[in-house]
Amino acid sequence: MKNLFTLVVVLFVTTTLLFGQNKPRIIVETDIGGDADDQATLIRFLLYANEFDIEGIILSRPKNKFGTDPLFDDPTNSADPYQMIRRYLVGYGEVVNNLNAHAPTGRKYPSRAYLESVTKWAHTPSNQSSDAGVNLIISALKEPYNPLTDNRQTIWFVNWGSNDGTGSSLKRALDKIKAGDVPGLDYNTVVRRINFVEYENLNGSSLAGTHLSKLGFTVDTFLPRISGSRWADRWKILTGDRAWIKNTGNVSNRLSRYYTTDKEGDTMTWMHLIDNGISGLGYGGWSGRYTGPSFGFWKCDVSDSSPNNNKTNRDNTLIRWGTDGQKANDIINDFRARWKWTTSSSRSSANHAPVPKVSAIGPNGNVFMTSEGTKPLFEFSSNGVNIQLDASASSDPDGNSLRYQWVLYKELTHPGLRNTIITNPNSARTTIKIPNNTVEGYIELYLRVTDVPGSGKIPMTRYQRVSFKTVGAPYNSNSMKLVDQANKLLPPSLTIKRQSNTSFQIKVQATPGATPINKIEFYSNNTKIGEDATAPYTFNFSRSQPGTYQVKARLWYSDNAYSIDSEASTIVVKDVFIASIQPRSSRVYQAMENFGKVKYYTDRSYKVTSYPTFLNRAEYVMTPNGDKRSTTANLLTIRLNKPADVYIAYDRRLPRLPVWLRSYTDTREHVRTSDGQIFRVYKKRFNAGNAVLGGNESRQDNSSNYFVMVRKPHVLPPTNLITSIQVRSSRSYKARANFGKVLYFTDRSYKVTLHPTYLANAEYVMTPDSDKSVRNDQLLTLNLKEAADVYVAYDRRLPRIPVWLRSYTDTREHVRTSHGVIFRLYKKRFAAGRAILGGNESKQSNSSNYFVVAKSVYAANTSSRLTNTWQDIEQKFKPYPVPTTGKVFIDNSVHNPWRVTNSQGKAMLTGNESIIDLSNHPAGIYFLIINDQTYRIIKKDE
Repeated sequence: MKNLFTLVVVLFVTTTLLFGQNKPRIIVETDIGGDADDQATLIRFLLYANEFDIEGIILSRPKNKFGTDPLFDDPTNSADPYQMIRRYLVGYGEVVNNLNAHAPTGRKYPSRAYLESVTKWAHTPSNQSSDAGVNLIISALKEPYNPLTDNRQTIWFVNWGSNDGTGSSLKRALDKIKAGDVPGLDYNTVVRRINFVEYENLNGSSLAGTHLSKLGFTVDTFLPRISGSRWADRWKILTGDRAWIKNTGNVSNRLSRYYTTDKEGDTMTWMHLIDNGISGLGYGGWSGRYTGPSFGFWKCDVSDSSPNNNKTNRDNTLIRWGTDGQKANDIINDFRARWKWTTSSSRSSANHAPVPKVSAIGPNGNVFMTSEGTKPLFEFSSNGVNIQLDASASSDPDGNSLRYQWVLYKELTHPGLRNTIITNPNSARTTIKIPNNTVEGYIELYLRVTDVPGSGKIPMTRYQRVSFKTVGAPYNSNSMKLVDQANKLLPPSLTIKRQSNTSFQIKVQATPGATPINKIEFYSNNTKIGEDATAPYTFNFSRSQPGTYQVKARLWYSDNAYSIDSEASTIVVKDVFIASIQPRSSRVYQAMENFGKVKYYTDRSYKVTSYPTFLNRAEYVMTPNGDKRSTTANLLTIRLNKPADVYIAYDRRLPRLPVWLRSYTDTREHVRTSDGQIFRVYKKRFNAGNAVLGGNESRQDNSSNYFVMVRKPHVLPPTNLITSIQVRSSRSYKARANFGKVLYFTDRSYKVTLHPTYLANAEYVMTPDSDKSVRNDQLLTLNLKEAADVYVAYDRRLPRIPVWLRSYTDTREHVRTSHGVIFRLYKKRFAAGRAILGGNESKQSNSSNYFVVAKSVYAANTSSRLTNTWQDIEQKFKPYPVPTTGKVFIDNSVHNPWRVTNSQGKAMLTGNESIIDLSNHPAGIYFLIINDQTYRIIKKDE
């Protein structure tokens, strides 16, 4: 008995685009007015304008950079980029009626007036930045659509270079949407709708900025370099030069005269979108063949063999779309033919593309599927059979004869199926001999149909892809059946809705046919994770582990004889602290990332203007100011994936804190906002799980609701020398470890740039610059664990030092800082205990407060090696010359354990400090044992 195995035949365009319905929506951003390549690309784009819904052309070059490029060439004699592109559109307007006379029904060219209306300059004539392009993008994203059925949700944004000095208009539009400044647009939904084609992405940088990783689909059509050449450079070489127009004949109009360069550096950003039958990046086309993502991008970094030469290289991903083995002459001829369209409105004056039509004939001789255009599908059962494909019904609108070429695309075919045989590959009818094996996989081929026009006309080519999917079983004539192409084997499509940082809803849109759908299976990284047998088909995907997950859906029909998969979609679960939030309120609360100068309310447009640096890029929760009077005890629950510090920014105008907030620590830090308010920051550490917050409990009108920041536990390096500090000031002072090129004020962002090397890694106290005028003899008290040298860095611009600082020694050393101020260092030695410092006492505005560095007096001797010779402890450790009755200081900054015995060997003391306190022991001889070595201590009577 033979094993059952099914053969599925699918004729399709691409896995990411469905043509023959709506044209792809596209927005172009160009730095036209520099290198002339953008101008040549623009002209070709205008000749293909009927292939797209053009929703915007954004000019990113300012007037003061117009014409500054060495490769600048301006046949329009314009004064700025905006005038230049309008003059190109004048040339387009002169020929658009002719173009429309040749365009297929349903694919007409837009008017000149329309293109002028969607052309926006991202600058003003006075070189100021403009939001015209930003607003155009936002308007396009706001256009209504059905997310389950309407492919108009996707917008292709192709960037030909951005030279506006402020980032691309797309980046700025997404900045506004992410900040919550655009009502009605959700950032996480918007970014998944944008297919972004990048201009020469280098080293991970992007014209989309930090939004790059969030975008739904990203392509770099310029890189990588292979054999020293960018793909952009190879593309123009393989697809012709300025001779295209010269060889077209009788083309002379304003638009052709403007086409003055042999360089088109950006054309491959959109050529894959043309509805010619092969428009798919992963399956190869007129932009080449791409794989990805690599560092976030799909790139043309693969090699093809060619049916027309004996080489295997990247060039062949384009050369295969032709017959001479040297250039992609299908692309060249298609462009030349469109130039002919510009010369006359008479259809007889030019050539038009043929229309492929393919029928499949099964082993029983029955035609079970016929399809034309770019979207046919069909399936049948078989094993090791011969399938006849018949393209003799293909037609040409001009009545021209046709040439055929059937090509096996080996690079896309399963290695075990590459011995598939195509008989009569240059005939309208061919037989495909499927290998007689049990390999499950795809066989990919395409039909190339080229017309043979009359004299003086340029031939044009269209294609039809055919894909055989073998999935197991011998031929069974009873199972061979006609399939309704409109209602079967349409791959299911996925819509993914982010519910929280770790939870997503996957929804499947499937088209039922004559055979009912049995179920939808859901897969993550090729492992089944669930199924649903009832429409609407959904699955709640939740992962606490951060990572990237490839998810897809598999549609099974009720007879379970065959299935078809959706395209894989990527879900990124970030390593975040906030897993989800649950507010007990009818108002909107929203978990966000990257705290900074952002909106903090969901119902107000105020923004943060300043905040403590340690909160930069923290996660945060936007709250509604409308809840400021809430007294709900458990108003907001934040579910944490891992331990975190939760910070509450609470309105400083309110006289008292809610009871729940009194268990938080007052950081003495503040957040300031664009409406002039100041919020005091309170902090509490939570373990993984739920952090429950109460209401704001305001009783006054002139007040605001709190908002929340969450970040990793803020663990400071331990300060062993400075055990604590006391301050007579309402401003913030902080003890820190590891002095170096650090911040030294708590209320400024200045950093140390140069300091004496002996202060490296010392402990220090950050002070507030705002206390620079304070007069107080006991402003700051340092509690020292052991004897230390205390250094005060005092602003050298001040004419005199305070009285309390005059007892310090001038070291004649300096600390230099990032804002150009030089601080003189003064030093004083203190015993263990308290070191009291006074105020800065500045009387001039152009001055700074002091800051403090403390260093153990033994720290310089940490590398001294103890010997095992008997000697007095005074000789080895040289006690600190400060009255310390009964105390001995040793070099033990690394805290090695030690013990002290009496002369009979009885242990008297143990520890790991740098101080041995014998004040409660009688005079006599003692022995210190440390690091397996022994030293003698002689305590004398006072």
